[in-house]
Amino acid sequence: GPNQSSGLSSPVSLALDADADELYVADSYGQRRKSEVSDEVDNQPDMVTVLDAKTLQRRRSFAIRGDLTMQPATIKALLILGDELFVAIDSAPYRAIPQLTTTSSVHVYNKSGIFVRVFVDCNELGGAQLKRSPVAREALHVHGLAVYPIHGVDHMLVVSATHVHVLMLPDGLPRQIVPISGAVGLRGLCVHNDRVYVSDTIGNCIHVLEGDCS
Repeated sequence: GPNQSSGLSSPVSLALDADADELYVADSYGQRRKSEVSDEVDNQPDMVTVLDAKTLQRRRSFAIRGDLTMQPATIKALLILGDELFVAIDSAPYRAIPQLTTTSSVHVYNKSGIFVRVFVDCNELGGAQLKRSPVAREALHVHGLAVYPIHGVDHMLVVSATHVHVLMLPDGLPRQIVPISGAVGLRGLCVHNDRVYVSDTIGNCIHVLEGDCS
C-alpha cells in the first residue's frame, strides 16, 4: 500500500507503542556470510527500528547485542510493557564457528535503545533463569513473548519449543511451566482475555490455552 516502509533489511517482529504512536520493528540481518565463497561472517547486528505508526517514517534505530562479549544477536520477538522494550534474542554464531555456543535470553531496553537489564536467561549470563521442564528435555530458545494477567497482576509468557513459561514481573522469576500437548515447534503467541493462542510452525496448527496459565 501507499504507507509501506522502506529501507528495512528483514523485518521479523513488531511491537506497537500505542501511547507514543510508535511501531518497533525487529530488523534482522541474520549472521550471514559476506560472500558465497567465504565462511567469513557478516557481524552486522540486528536492529530495532522505530517508525511513526501512522506515516511509517523512521524516527530512530538502535543495535541489539547478544551477550557480554557483544556477540551479534538474532531477534526473535519484541514486546512493549510500560516504558520498557523486551527483546527475545538468540546469540547464535554462524555455523562455521563451532567453538562458540548459542545462547537465548530476554533483554530489556528503554525506548531510546539503552540497555537496562537481562530479564531472563537460559545460559547464566545474568537475570532470572528460565527453568527447563521436569518432564521433557528441550533446548531453551525463546520464540515469543506476551503479557498475561493472573488475578489482576501482569505476568510474562515466554514460548520455547514445546512449553509456555509463566514468569513473574518485574524480576522474571518462574511461576509455572505449561506443557503444550502435541506441540512440536511453538513460535508466536497472543493473549485475549483469559485465552492464550500459540502458533506451532512445525505442527501446522494453533494451540489454544484457556485457564491453563493461571
